[in-house]
Amino acid sequence: MSALVLWGEQDPWLAPAFADAYGQRLPRATVQRIEAAGHWPWLDDATVADRIVEFVLG
Repeated sequence: MSALVLWGEQDPWLAPAFADAYGQRLPRATVQRIEAAGHWPWLDDATVADRIVEFVLG
């Protein structure tokens, strides 16, 4: 099993460093930072759903 960590670079509440921390602690994790997104990246970047589908379908 693997994990996908998507993180908005512009998140005002949780720093992007948290994405790296999650990635280091989850086995076989893929971390993707989304440059123009905030705390709810799926609202800021229309590609988030596509990224999730691509990851799941592998």
